[in-house]
Amino acid sequence: MNGPQSLPNPAFMTAKPTMRASASKFLEELFYQLVLPLTFALIVLFFFPSRANFQFSFDEGVNLMKSMLMGKGYHLYAEIWSDQPPLFSYILTKVIDLTGNSVAPGRLLVLVFSCLLLWAAIQFMRLSWGNSTALIGAILIFFLPRYLILSYSVMIGLPAISLAMLSLLFQAYWHYKRKWVWLVLSAILLALSVLTKLFTGILAPLFLAGLLMHEVHGSRDKTWFRVITPALVWGCIFGVLGASLGLWLVGFQNLPQLLEPHLAATSAVQFDQPEFTLSWYLRGVIPILILAAIGTVFAIQEKKWISLYLSGWSVFAYLSLFRHTPIWEHHLLLITIPAAMLAAIATFMLFHLIVNLVSTNLKLNFTNMLLAISLAAFIMYFFPFAIRDPLNLLSPIPSISAEDLGLGPTHDQTLRIAFKYAPRSKWMVTDLPMVAYRAGVLVPPNLAVFTAKRYASGFITQEDLIDAVKEYQPEQVLLGRYEYPLVDSFLVSNGYHLVHQADLDKLYIRKDLLR
Repeated sequence: MNGPQSLPNPAFMTAKPTMRASASKFLEELFYQLVLPLTFALIVLFFFPSRANFQFSFDEGVNLMKSMLMGKGYHLYAEIWSDQPPLFSYILTKVIDLTGNSVAPGRLLVLVFSCLLLWAAIQFMRLSWGNSTALIGAILIFFLPRYLILSYSVMIGLPAISLAMLSLLFQAYWHYKRKWVWLVLSAILLALSVLTKLFTGILAPLFLAGLLMHEVHGSRDKTWFRVITPALVWGCIFGVLGASLGLWLVGFQNLPQLLEPHLAATSAVQFDQPEFTLSWYLRGVIPILILAAIGTVFAIQEKKWISLYLSGWSVFAYLSLFRHTPIWEHHLLLITIPAAMLAAIATFMLFHLIVNLVSTNLKLNFTNMLLAISLAAFIMYFFPFAIRDPLNLLSPIPSISAEDLGLGPTHDQTLRIAFKYAPRSKWMVTDLPMVAYRAGVLVPPNLAVFTAKRYASGFITQEDLIDAVKEYQPEQVLLGRYEYPLVDSFLVSNGYHLVHQADLDKLYIRKDLLR
């Protein structure tokens, strides 16, 4: 009874904890790599009742019509006038070729880009600050004004920011892992981002400066050539790829299309209003910017230098936009997305302080003063839940079907009549390209991009509309955004009949179709 007893098997005793640790690590990675982005996608697909809306922005119809024309063999820039880079249009054209003329696949494409953006932001935050801060950052991005709607709108701003965030993530991987593949991928992705929308080009100097400063800070026995090599490699790949692809897809002679309308719009009288300025859009996110500034201070205190890329991103974006007009909703995301990631740092520190207050006494010092300001900013931003996006846009009950276009009875009648004549129509001259796209009718290539900026800056006129009617003899003419007295007079006297008028909507049908 008192003899020697068998000892436990050390290997057996350590196997279970190792297996448990491996399983826990796997589940953790699965959550942050896959579950979080997919959760956002499911929220949009099942709890966003307005996802079937006719259009979230006039730009949706513009982008869809451009790709529809490209699918019919018309060439971007040469025939289809466009003031935006080409990459998204080419991707969207392939999607439309595969799925047919439907709005949902284009919106799903943007949702994929939004999930990629969230994934990249989460992984970037995990590198320096850990899982909890990354989770907070994802939540703050989700709560940014208009992020939900722009994640499901066929517009190019969010896809461009998504590619830029992927570029930043891979640049961070380069700093941590020193593998050249990450540097190359970072340069490629930012070039693709700029080829989607030019405004992310402001990040190129920031990324180059970050590479140089990192090498200088870590250089001991390095020569000057080794110090500049990462920046040189990154800059060459970005510049050569962006320039070569840009010239190939756009054409040197068409480059003015990408610049002139935007420059002209800055002095357009129609946009000389407060609601087209950056300060107007920033009013609702001041608390996030305060938290972002405090997050930057904490990053410097903790010497998490990689986070300063986010600070530079927000500052560069602000400096490039604060005198620019007109400002649209997607411009705001260029500032607020990196700001939300920085705000997550301050928010995590705030939560950590609250937990510690349970067992310790609060001492007045610089850090605690910053955290008190963070608390005030956090409350300012999240307290008014009743008016806070996206909660007021979501339904508490999941739904698969989404059929309400949200047009209202007036514009719904316009759409029904346009659809009635669509099977006998090839062309539609219109300032509402979404109607033509949903009806499966083509818009003349030079009028596909009918934007407020183009019209206000004089790059499209009533005479252009009249010339398009003369050249294409469209079966339908739908005018709905502005008053066009010259066009109305021309149509009435040249074989068109006004079949429907409501508010600004005027739908003309060529008289031979009425017979």
